[in-house]
Amino acid sequence: MAINLKSALGGNAVPIGGSVYLADRAVAEGGSPLVEIDGAEYLRSGYLLVNEEANYPKVFENFVQPNTDRWQSVTNITAGFTGLAYGNGRTVAVSSTSGKYAYSDDGINWTAVTGTTAGTLLDVAFGNGVFVAIGQSGKVVTSPDGITWTVRTSGFSTSDYLNRVIFAKGLFVALGKTSDNRAEIRTSEDGVTWTSRYVDESQNFTLFDVCIGEVGALYAIGYNDAASGGGTARMCFSVDGLSWTGYYSSSSGGLAFSGAPSSGAPFNLVSIVYHDGLFVAASQYGYVWTSIDGFNWTYAGRPTSRTILRLTYLAGLFWLVGLYTVLCSIDGKAWSSYTGFATAGLSFRDMINTPEGIIVVARQDGGFNTTLDKQVGFEKARFEGSAVQYMRVK
Repeated sequence: MAINLKSALGGNAVPIGGSVYLADRAVAEGGSPLVEIDGAEYLRSGYLLVNEEANYPKVFENFVQPNTDRWQSVTNITAGFTGLAYGNGRTVAVSSTSGKYAYSDDGINWTAVTGTTAGTLLDVAFGNGVFVAIGQSGKVVTSPDGITWTVRTSGFSTSDYLNRVIFAKGLFVALGKTSDNRAEIRTSEDGVTWTSRYVDESQNFTLFDVCIGEVGALYAIGYNDAASGGGTARMCFSVDGLSWTGYYSSSSGGLAFSGAPSSGAPFNLVSIVYHDGLFVAASQYGYVWTSIDGFNWTYAGRPTSRTILRLTYLAGLFWLVGLYTVLCSIDGKAWSSYTGFATAGLSFRDMINTPEGIIVVARQDGGFNTTLDKQVGFEKARFEGSAVQYMRVK
């Protein structure tokens, strides 16, 4: 039954172009997150409304909100999964258990694959029609379908340690550290032939993650992992994936961090993500930073002291996953523990949002957590001078 939203919610609705948008607001415990208005459903969640009926919308954005009412735990596949990628209609997972892989064509039903022994794999990416996975001991394996895998003699040393691979600028970009403990970046068009693009001049720096930022530029982050009591942050920047410049969190290093705590290891950066004009980075032990340019960072707090393994953005939220930990945030600053599924005693390594609208969470302790329902589409409007957002179910 349709209701008068302005009466029911004290004016927390704004007409825009013939449609009514419901302001973000907290949902009372036990209440429905949806309100019906003239036959259409409207979402309510997040913030209280600031009275802005007189303002005009600044940004319209279409997005999907995960239906997180129903999750499943995939436990029939026992390998510890470390990386996820989607390509050619298939989601593929690689594992820290040598020779173990998995794939799914819907994100829900998974098939285990025992393939080429490749040691510990830590990440996988898809591009140019091929899956490319990387890991410890300089391992690189490729697959056209996520089922048949081939070990590549890539030119990496068996003492190299590769943490991350993405596909950007028409290239696979792999990063980690060399056999003599220097941060390194290599690229490849096919996952078979690799070219060295960057090797740090200083020892003991490792790169852990890379993201695509404004206008497609690449930002790779890491830290001095040999420093006692907390390391020095490291960032490498490239506009094309071929030429890279290194920056440090020192007085003349080009990276600035404001509001840093005086103790702990806040600069041990292990993951970074970019969305809608905002960079968010996380340290190994839960310190979070935000930036609008990738070079000047502001401390945003420490929502957890647990080990962080991956920071990502999907389905309208920032996510932090790691040891016994899944956290989410609307703005990258205020974080809350995710309660959609149990996290105690479990280690979460990666997350992906499939085009079919299914969220998959890879567990390093073994198996996956996945949603069971497709996501709901929303249209969002933001107003001048406010972070308040208004959403309508599409």
